[in-house]
Amino acid sequence: MAATKLKSAEPDAALGRVKEQGQGMEGCKRAEEVLPDKQRLNELLLDALPHPAMLIRKDTTVLAANRMAREVGAVVGGYCWQCFGHSDFISEQDEEYINNHKDVPLGGIHCSFCLADEALETQRPANNPELKAWGKIWDVYWVPLNEGIYLCYVIDITESKQAEQVRWKLAHNLAKRVNELNCLYGLSKLVETPHITLDQVFQEMVELIPPSWQFPGSTCARLIFEDKEFTTDGFQVTPWRQSAEIKVRGKRTGSVEVYYHCEMPECDEGPFLREERHLLDAVTERLGRTVEHRQAEDALQEAKDLLEIEVQQRTSELRNKKKSLAEAQRIAHLGNWDWNILTNELLWSDEVYRIFGLCPQEVAATYDSFLRRVHPDDRRQVEEAVNRALAKPGTDYSIDHRVIHPDGSERIVHERGEVVFDSDGKPVRMIGTVHDITEQKKLEREILHCSTDEQRRIGQELHDGLGQELTGLNYLAKSLHQRLQAKGLAEAGTAAELAEGIRQVVGQLQTIVKGLVPLEVDGGDLVPALRGLAENVEERTGVTCRFKSRGRVRVNDDNTAIQLYRIAQEAVNNAVKHGQSRQITLALTSDHNQIRLEVCDDGIGVGPDVEKALGSGLRIMRYRAGVIGGRFDVRQRTGGGTLVACILPREKHDDRQ
Repeated sequence: MAATKLKSAEPDAALGRVKEQGQGMEGCKRAEEVLPDKQRLNELLLDALPHPAMLIRKDTTVLAANRMAREVGAVVGGYCWQCFGHSDFISEQDEEYINNHKDVPLGGIHCSFCLADEALETQRPANNPELKAWGKIWDVYWVPLNEGIYLCYVIDITESKQAEQVRWKLAHNLAKRVNELNCLYGLSKLVETPHITLDQVFQEMVELIPPSWQFPGSTCARLIFEDKEFTTDGFQVTPWRQSAEIKVRGKRTGSVEVYYHCEMPECDEGPFLREERHLLDAVTERLGRTVEHRQAEDALQEAKDLLEIEVQQRTSELRNKKKSLAEAQRIAHLGNWDWNILTNELLWSDEVYRIFGLCPQEVAATYDSFLRRVHPDDRRQVEEAVNRALAKPGTDYSIDHRVIHPDGSERIVHERGEVVFDSDGKPVRMIGTVHDITEQKKLEREILHCSTDEQRRIGQELHDGLGQELTGLNYLAKSLHQRLQAKGLAEAGTAAELAEGIRQVVGQLQTIVKGLVPLEVDGGDLVPALRGLAENVEERTGVTCRFKSRGRVRVNDDNTAIQLYRIAQEAVNNAVKHGQSRQITLALTSDHNQIRLEVCDDGIGVGPDVEKALGSGLRIMRYRAGVIGGRFDVRQRTGGGTLVACILPREKHDDRQ
């Protein structure tokens, strides 16, 4: 109950009361000097302050107040505890005295929070930094001016304190979110760790939980999966529990439980936060997906192991065949030659003569006589290879080409050489070897043919076996999704995800099968197969890929057609993966002399170092071209991009009807 309101004291009455309270003549004199100057102090001092301020005498009489203080209740001439404090903070004894005597006690009255006497006694400012009154928070100062008068001003810090509380709450919530993210990140890192077992994942996951809850020091956790249990140190079951189920393909296989050791304040879910519930659900959901993924990996690994065993068996068979053929061709036909470039003298060993179908020393060995032995379709390619080696030190001379014997028969040879340069960088000598690889090429072609057949067989088995099984599983998953959805069960979403995952695996399997079984050659007709390759690349990668042909080109050998297709496939893949191409053109043309396969793109090109730019892909394409007796060429296009070409003699590979 507020004290009885007293009539505001007049200046003279206030001075008299000061005398009655024993303040002495000196204090009264100073007060009398202050009162006439109230207006001047108000203008020069108090109104200049940005907060409510009052000039108060020791007996709590307000001598002056600025506009802001008057707006909140200060009355000049009144008591500060009465007009400004609204009598809300005086003691019960003072309140009872006022009610009984209609006056203030001789000792004066002060609010319970007032530090004016302390400031006047010590002659040092006093401060109450956080006074809560009238629904606000204040920062109050008492500044002594002399022994009997002090300045009191207050600062409204309500908004700053509220902002400080908001900042603290935001920081606290942010720290909680960081802990939650750390928990989820730790789980993601765990499941991605190579060679880690599920038991290790579960145990380390349990250890991640307590630091992520709001009372980590009083938190313990347990993970149960099937018949195994994983706990934190000091785990104990208490009444304060939060849990979530681990489900694998919709079936409950375990749970994660979080306990507090002691009772905690009530929150959203008992002593637990709503965010902790979301985090726990996210953890169990991720654990369930991890188990599903591991089980799928195990099944895939088992299938892979079986496939590898079968591949090894087939490979072993191929190796045995190759070994038998190599044993039959164990005597290598290898000769050496030495060319004096300055004198144009060329020396052949006897084996070189025999490789060229000549008797040793039958004819004079010259560069021109060597070129006459080279097949006309390969001659330009050989000359270019020699000129490249002569033009730049360090460039190897290594080439496969055909030679024609005097009886018209053909042999395939591999030549390898090095150029010797003088101090001025001019070529002076070239030495090398020539190796008859005709039988080796035949063997390689047979191996490649077997490999192609094996790829087809594996692709067909994948399509007819695993493909059909996955398609059936996809139908079952869709049916399960429909039944769960009809019942309104939440697991319908998981079933839909499973069906979609199986569908994607089927799509990937179909892509693999297309790579293993690229085309069904009908009399060597490459046009539909290459057109399908272009359409597949454009659909799969988004890169524009066009196929052009002139006439109906047919080859008389299925293996030759497949090798041409593989060359086109490798060239297109290089253009997409490494060439950064936006447009690819695949062309198959023929004339009276040759069949020509070209793949050109508008990418970054191969640059001067073709071998480095294309790597193993170049060697594979060149190898395939050599196996079928073709000439392989790759170069930088004038307008940018790369041109890859394979040229075959028409008389050997064309079978026009």
